[in-house]
This record gives sequence, structure tokens and C-alpha cells, in this order.
Amino acid sequence: NRDEGLRFSALFAPDIGDMRNRRFFREAFERIGLPVPECPGRDHRCMDVWETDSAIVVLDHGRCPDGAAILIELAEDAQATDRYGTAGDKELYRLAWQKAGCSFTFLPYPGLAGEFFQDTFAGTAIVHRQANGDVLAVHWAYSKHLLAQGIVPLPYVLAPKVDGYAEIHVQTRSVPDEVSKNVRMWAHEVPDFLYAIVMRNCLDKQGERSGCQIIDAKLEDLMQAFGHLQNVATPMLLTCTDVRCSLRWRLRF
Repeated sequence: NRDEGLRFSALFAPDIGDMRNRRFFREAFERIGLPVPECPGRDHRCMDVWETDSAIVVLDHGRCPDGAAILIELAEDAQATDRYGTAGDKELYRLAWQKAGCSFTFLPYPGLAGEFFQDTFAGTAIVHRQANGDVLAVHWAYSKHLLAQGIVPLPYVLAPKVDGYAEIHVQTRSVPDEVSKNVRMWAHEVPDFLYAIVMRNCLDKQGERSGCQIIDAKLEDLMQAFGHLQNVATPMLLTCTDVRCSLRWRLRF
């Protein structure tokens, strides 16, 4: 919603987790003089404690001129201290904007795209949604090695209501033989397992169970297009070792 977006100077895509479960949660706010976010109850996950998915970050520097400098300072500190652990530095965008006194908001809580295995839904990609619930983007956040087998079907998208959120459980599954074979062609290591994300419960914005919904996201054309692009890019940029592979040699690995 464009009118809604104009009220804020930053728009973030939410990740599926609860920032209160991060070891750095309280310190991250207190060390830069910000109040620690609180929700009405420990079991209620209000938007203030949503994690950030850095796949989509929209920043209006004109409306928040001090934000970028604070972000750079926080990023330099994060690199030097590793205080945010694995993937925790993606929270620096909201921390910087909040420290600068600027407004921000989140897209709706994401859905998960994947398949059903033995009556259990396993998500391998995050589906970011617009304010009306329509699909905005697919972020292949988990089990990226599945892409080694080419076009990966994502027949189902499971999501909470557009103003709700979900309780997530992370599971693992074995690596299919075909994936192991293809991964070995372009990587030195084959993973021991793949992640499969399960939505245990979907809740509304008050934290009451409301049921998860299956969305007809129509991702077939998108995945087909991605697969064709991957088939072109892989030999040109990844597996190619010939000096004539000019595109590869322009990249800084």
C-alpha cells in the first residue's frame, strides 16, 4: 500500500524468528541507548520483536539523513566484535533507523513455500507478502543446496493471516542422492542434511491461534524463470575455470 508506506522512512521484510531468542537481544538496544522492545506477554510476539530478513530493505535516506552513518558505525562494530553472532547483523538496519529517531515498518509476516512430506509441511523458501497478502518475492533462505538439482517445485505456500505470525520449528532431512551428486560438481563439500521449516501454529496479531492458510501463490512460472537463469549462470559464473570465462574473472571472489 503506497499511502501506508509513505508514513515511514524504512520498510523491512520480517524473518520468521523472535528476536527475543537472540543472545544479543537486550544488549543490542541498551548499548546504544534504546528501550528494549516489550510485548504484552512473553508468549505474544508483537511486531516490535520480529526479526529482520535482509532480503528486502527499503531505506529513504532523505527522510532519515542520519541513519546511514549510524548503520555504518554499527556494522563496523559488528565486524570487529561479532557481537551479533550468525546472521544477527541483519538487525542493524532497524537498530540504526531507530537510533536516528526515524520511523520504520515491516511487511506482513512471511509464508513458507515447500512441499508436504508424510503429511507434514516442510518449507524451504520464505515468501514475502504485500500488505494485501499477494506474493511479493521468494527468498530461498533454507536448503539452498536443493537448487543444485535444477528447477525445484514449490507447490504449496503456508502462511498465517496477513496481520498475524507463526510459531516455527526447524527440522532437518536427509540430502537426496541427486542433490549430493550435483552439489559435488560445483562445491567441495556436500551438506550432511537440509533444513525443513515447519509452521507449528499460526496466530493473529493478538497472539490467539487462528489457523494457517494454504495460499495459491502460483510460483510455477517464477521458478521456471529462475531455473532457466540458473542454467545459464552456473557454467558462466560458477563452474567455469577457463581463462576465456570473462564474466567469472570480473567477479571478486
